[in-house]
Amino acid sequence: MNIEFLREFQVLATYLNFTYASNILYVSQPTLSKHIVQLEEELEQTLFIRTKKGVSLTYGGQIFLEAAIDILKIYDHTVADIMALSRRNIGQLDIAFNLYAMDSMFLPMTQTMGEDYPDIQLNLSCPIPIEPVDLLMKDEVDIAETYQIPFPGSEQLVFQNIGLIPFSLAVAAGHPLAKRESVSLTELYKETFVFTKAYPIFNRYIKSYMLAHNIRMPNELTVSNPELMLFTVQNAGAVALISDAELEYNRQDVAFVPVSDKDFYIMVSYAWKKTNRNPCIPAFSEVVKKVFSKNLKTALAKIGI
Repeated sequence: MNIEFLREFQVLATYLNFTYASNILYVSQPTLSKHIVQLEEELEQTLFIRTKKGVSLTYGGQIFLEAAIDILKIYDHTVADIMALSRRNIGQLDIAFNLYAMDSMFLPMTQTMGEDYPDIQLNLSCPIPIEPVDLLMKDEVDIAETYQIPFPGSEQLVFQNIGLIPFSLAVAAGHPLAKRESVSLTELYKETFVFTKAYPIFNRYIKSYMLAHNIRMPNELTVSNPELMLFTVQNAGAVALISDAELEYNRQDVAFVPVSDKDFYIMVSYAWKKTNRNPCIPAFSEVVKKVFSKNLKTALAKIGI
């Protein structure tokens, strides 16, 4: 559909006068009439009733006018945003991230942004102990590094995946499972699970996954921090599911056994609100795709996705 025909339709539908509309649009009246006919043929719908006294909108024309106004508004905003980027106007993005993702998921992005878009200023924050997505939902940042897990308000966001985090089972070094190469969650129905309040998003994901897959978790404990969680694993015979981003491989008293369930992982994403009109976001999205798409594809292939 020709966007200029759409704009001509909007003007004519507003003033309902071919002569007046053609003067505003700087086109001849025959040209305007021809374009409207072409638009009607494309839509297979008569948009105007033409009489000797003038023109009026049909019912279909009234409906199409509402849609045309929205389409033109989106089009004009988008063109303005893209032109701003093409002129390399100085802009800025406020980005919040998790500390654990600094080396693998954050620094590569900031380095490439600096190389490809040096005029875009990045204002960075690591809001410990607040989750970055909490700042995003409060409109305190433009973009947050987060996890693609449903939560209240997540339907308002655009997610761009950058990696995935598998899980391992933490068990005491003397536990029967400690020497296993891998373990399935279905084998853990007799174990006592320990969680930490420090990882509420991970806890929510683990519990919802087990519920969805009908995996029993008969006993559970909750402690305040990761160190106490591992202490409980070692001394109380409990087990804990820990994301590979949080593993402490140097502990001799705790073994970390990979979980074999292929769909048990968390997708890491950058997210921003659908309503955010910051013209720098398309550039950010382009860089994220450039930096992470290959590694993400490889990671998904490893787990058969």
